[in-house]
Amino acid sequence: MNTLSLLEIQQAAIGAGINYKIAHRWDTSLELNYLFDGFMQAADDYNSQGYRGIITLKRFSKTRVFFYGLDLRLKYFSFSDKREFKNETTGDTLYNFEHDAANTLIGVAGITGVRLPISRNKKWAFEFNTGIGIKLRTVTRKNIPAGYEYFNNDMSRHYNYTTGQDISGETPYFPTAVRIMYFF
Repeated sequence: MNTLSLLEIQQAAIGAGINYKIAHRWDTSLELNYLFDGFMQAADDYNSQGYRGIITLKRFSKTRVFFYGLDLRLKYFSFSDKREFKNETTGDTLYNFEHDAANTLIGVAGITGVRLPISRNKKWAFEFNTGIGIKLRTVTRKNIPAGYEYFNNDMSRHYNYTTGQDISGETPYFPTAVRIMYFF
């Protein structure tokens, strides 16, 4: 479980994962999360919900404390939004037009971290990892009037706590996780 996910500003997550020890120095894991509005986003009408899946492959040091690896993730969430749309033919602009939208993100990152036992029998562990990678975001907007297209305008009265939620394309990302783990 990624304990910090519950405290994220815009989009919190709760979920569980499974870890499999492939060999003495190799682990793979799968984590699935349900996504919902974070504590700051709940104050407005953003209303996001979705899911995230994370697959990691880790190679540990000889002591199995430090590791590096690969993080692959898929994230999908839908949300309500208010943005500007312009009709180039008529010159008309819809300001703060309320609509439904969805984001699909695919990401890959290199990670490094540490896993420390927190119980005498080593069944419980604390894990911290961080990394750097790239993600591809695809934004899909629904029920936009014919002829209107989204454009980025500073006149929007709607404010998101993170930028780039409304723009498709590639962006860097920095995965970070704090996990409490139990080994069977």
